[in-house]
This record gives sequence, structure tokens and C-alpha cells, in this order.
Amino acid sequence: MLGLIIKREMTALLQTRSNQISFVVMLILIIGGVVIANFMMSADDDSAAPETSYVVGVEQSAADAAKFIEVALPATSTESIGDGEGEQWLTDAVQAQSTDEDNDITYAVVGGTATKPTVIFPNSSAIGGNFGEGVNRSVTFWIASQSSTITPDEAANAITVADSAYVRVLDLASDDNLIVTNPFGYFKALGVVILLATVILGGLATISTGVVEEKSSRVVEIILTSVKPRTLLLGKILGIGTVVIGQVACYIVVAFISLKIAGVPLPLLNLSSLAVWTILWSIVGFFTFSLIAGALAATVSRQEDLAPITSTLTMLTFIPIYGGFFLISAMPDATITKVLSYIPFMSSFMMPIRQSFGISSPTEQIIAFALGVAAIPLLAAFAGKLYRNSVLHSGKRMSIRQAWKQSK
Repeated sequence: MLGLIIKREMTALLQTRSNQISFVVMLILIIGGVVIANFMMSADDDSAAPETSYVVGVEQSAADAAKFIEVALPATSTESIGDGEGEQWLTDAVQAQSTDEDNDITYAVVGGTATKPTVIFPNSSAIGGNFGEGVNRSVTFWIASQSSTITPDEAANAITVADSAYVRVLDLASDDNLIVTNPFGYFKALGVVILLATVILGGLATISTGVVEEKSSRVVEIILTSVKPRTLLLGKILGIGTVVIGQVACYIVVAFISLKIAGVPLPLLNLSSLAVWTILWSIVGFFTFSLIAGALAATVSRQEDLAPITSTLTMLTFIPIYGGFFLISAMPDATITKVLSYIPFMSSFMMPIRQSFGISSPTEQIIAFALGVAAIPLLAAFAGKLYRNSVLHSGKRMSIRQAWKQSK
């Protein structure tokens, strides 16, 4: 019987025109947003004139460094020069460049030996950025190759692994807000909160409306002749939750595919773990708030009386949302922030936000998730009693106290 109820709720929600339209619109917005952003970045790259290239002069004594330079800086060409000629070669190259406006080349020289290397840049601006870093990195691999068997291919693999490393910036010595010091974490947190709010707010509104519709049409009286009230409530939550969470999973998959097509390095952004935890937290949050919504909606008999309940639950949802954003960003290491993020009602929003900012460990996530899951059966027992004793009530709205007393 539970399976039939789940199937009934899933079919009803999937066939709703508003749900179909909102799902398609959300997918279009996700794909369109990535396409537009990628187009704008490509346009900026195309309009940047002229394109910069790099040339490194390599003295004969440092000839072995040329292969490592080409590995560390794939867009860089090397030119062999005589020993001791680096400074003069660099001066001539820069002077020739000054007479050609279309020649935007950055030069450098690598010379000396592996035990006493020499790197010459034309000016301080050439040292910074990817070019200076790449030259220094290639010299480091060249020096290491003299006392080991490291090859240019192994150096290229090491560079790839290093570039994909997950970089965390704790800002321990900074008193600035995390929104300022970690803007990328802020935008990740914002995206996660939007997805979680879509699941939780959409779920509680759908369940509340469905419960009242069944009561007002007296359909629930017929259904309860063959199924227990708790089974009916559980079936509604599982059916609606499967659709809502499944849609959010589709949003995440489409976003990943769009980012991949756009050429965004996903391992560098470290979004895979965050996406998995977002889905898990959306399940916990959905059950937590939907159980409350289903039980409270059963205390009213008309759609007109449902507005105070849904508005109250909506405002209740914004407590962990605003708490997560402003408390975590302002006091990330405060005791109150850490304690609140473990409370089941708050953890569904606060833990994903902490993970987005990179200030929570996998152990903390697992502990908070376990507490959230453990709280669901207790909440289900409470909500089940309220639903059972108020779902057949008609007329004036029942208070929670009345429904609870009646259950004894």
C-alpha cells in the first residue's frame, strides 16, 4: 500500500503543469547562464589585443632546462644562446620589441648550471603572474633532475596534480568577513542555499497543499479506510520528496555538464564533494521540514486557513539560512557557530554553507549528518501523532495542544 501511495504522489506531481514548466525553466536558466558566461569570457579573450607570448633564451650550459621550460609553459618557445650572452640577448630583444607595436612578447633568460642557475627577467612585471612562476618552476625541476631520474613527462604530471590541488585559505590572521575574504566560497554557498531552499520550501508547500486538498474534498476519509494515517503521510513525503530531490539532482548534473563544456576545471573547484553533500543534506532537510508541514497542515480544513501555517514554516526556514550566511561568514570559528551547525533543524543549511567556505571537515559533516538522520524518527513519531488525530477533524482549526492532548 505504501508503494501505491508513493506512486500516486509522484504521478500527480509530475503531471502538474506548473511543476513541468518550472523544471524546464530552471534547466534553461542553468544552461543559459553558463553559456552566456562562457561567451562573455571568450569575447573578452578575443578582444584582448594583442595576444601575449613568451620566449626564453637558454644558454648552452643550461640546455637541459629547455625541455622543462616547454613542459611548465606549453605556450613558451625557447631559443639557444651562447654562455654569458643572456643579458645582451635580452636587451636586444626588448629594444626590438619597443619598435613593433604588434609584438607583445615577454622574454626571460635561463643560464648557469644546475648547481648555480641564473634567471634574468627584463623587468619586475615579468616576474609576476604565470610566466614568472612557470620559469621558476621549470628551473626547480631542472635542478631536481640532476640528482634524480625525473623526466620532463614526470614534471608535467607533477604540475598537473599541483594545479588541481584543493587550496584552502583559512585567513586566521584576518578579521574580515568571509564574504570579503572568500568570495568564491560565498557564491558556492549561495548556489547551495538556493538548491536547498528549492527542495525544502517547494516540498513543504506541496505537501501542505496536498494534505488540505484531501481533507477539504473528503478524499482522505476514503483513503484511511484501507491505510493507516502514518503510512499515508509517509507515502506523501516519500513520493513528493523523490520527485523534488530528483529534480534538484538533475539541476546539479546539468550544471556540471555545462561547466565541463564551458571548460571550467571542476577538480580545481572541488565541487564534486559539495554536490554529493548538498543532495544528502537536501534529503535530511526535506524530511525534517516536510514532517512538520504535513502534521501542521492536517490541523486545518480549508486552503484559506493554510496561509498562516505555510508562512510561519517559510519564516522558520529562513532562520538557518540567514544564520548560516551571516553568522558563519562573520564568526566562522565561534563556538556558537559550530554548536548551531550540529542541531538537526539548523544543520541542513549551516553545514553545507560551512563546507562551501571550506571551514568544515568531513568528520564534522558526518557527525552532523548522523544527528540529523537520528532526529528524523523522533520527529516522525511526533508528527505522526498530530497527523493521525487531526487529519479527520473538520471545521475550526485545531491547535497543536488540542491535537496532542487528543492523542493521549
